[in-house]
Amino acid sequence: MCIRDRYQRRVHGDLFIWIMESQILAYVDKEFDNNALPALMKYITIHNLSPGFDPTWETNENAQAACDLLVSWIKEQGLVGCSVEVVKEPGKTHLIIVEIEPTKKPAMTVFMYAHWDKQPPLEGKWEPGLGPFQPVIKDGKIWGRGSADDGYGTFAAVLSIKACQKLKLEHPRIVMILESCEESGDDLKYYLNKLIPSRFKDVDAVICLDSGAPVRDRFWITSALRGVMNFNLKVKVLKDPVHSGDAGGIVPESFRICRELLNRLEDVKTGAMVAPFQVAIPEERKKRNRAMCRNCCSPCQRKLPKITRCSLYG
Repeated sequence: MCIRDRYQRRVHGDLFIWIMESQILAYVDKEFDNNALPALMKYITIHNLSPGFDPTWETNENAQAACDLLVSWIKEQGLVGCSVEVVKEPGKTHLIIVEIEPTKKPAMTVFMYAHWDKQPPLEGKWEPGLGPFQPVIKDGKIWGRGSADDGYGTFAAVLSIKACQKLKLEHPRIVMILESCEESGDDLKYYLNKLIPSRFKDVDAVICLDSGAPVRDRFWITSALRGVMNFNLKVKVLKDPVHSGDAGGIVPESFRICRELLNRLEDVKTGAMVAPFQVAIPEERKKRNRAMCRNCCSPCQRKLPKITRCSLYG
């Protein structure tokens, strides 16, 4: 093959990709505005707080209402080879499972994740004209609790596959897990341990639709997150409570002991974790972070709502 043939093939290939990208964007934009947006706006009005923020979550039917809305919308999309199931065990939150057969077999399996429980409403903390359960489109953005974290995830995942099917593009086998306990619990761990052995083996890729984008003019992929460790710490120095006038200055202070124990995990002045919790950061990650900060979006340059005299790290 001559250089000219290679060049023409590359140009024609690039042109095909550009045309397909344009068609996909046009289709998704139209579908989101006319199809997903009305359902998302209705979803915002539902008070389906995560269980940790609503002691009556199991009896007030808000979670069920949100679940019904999402399941109904998914089924209305008419995806080929799609099955939708809701799993709900006593004392556990709702889990929506969507499975979509691939266009061709054999095929890889892509696992998509999103959640639809909401953070606390923070009533009275919103700007005038805005509220947690009052969906508003302002400056090209949707305002309301759950619109970004993470109600959009279900609609984005489903529309991505619908676009493939409508535009005759191949797609792999898709498994979507849409949970309702992400913000304050770990029911997903229970469900996955129970379901994975028999249903979700051999996953080839995971797409988690629950992250952020520092700026909106480009596509972002989150490749790493800060870790978290949860534990309950109890310090006990007496068998029974006594008056501070009798015990003060004699019995060790439990809060001081607690503080000393926590100091074994992190530097109290800098917040850095102690050596056993440190890991080597790959040089490639450092290069990516430096490029990100240099080009567009250093976290320290964002307008964080800090109080006066608060200094940021870095």
